[in-house]
Amino acid sequence: MCTMALVHSRVKEVFYIYSMTQTGGCGGRACVPKLPTINHRFNIWQFKQEVLSSLLPSSEDIVIPDTLDV
Repeated sequence: MCTMALVHSRVKEVFYIYSMTQTGGCGGRACVPKLPTINHRFNIWQFKQEVLSSLLPSSEDIVIPDTLDV
């Protein structure tokens, strides 16, 4: 639902850190902007660990349990 809201809003780009592998529409089970029936496309960018390490004082500052689908 969030990804369809982005399509309807006509955003230009989306940046995210963690993908939701089970339910995500931008890097999860489906990539909604690439579906042939969607009438609007936008760029999707995912920050990689190397980039986060250079931006944050310590990578330990962000702790997300592996059991959580964020």
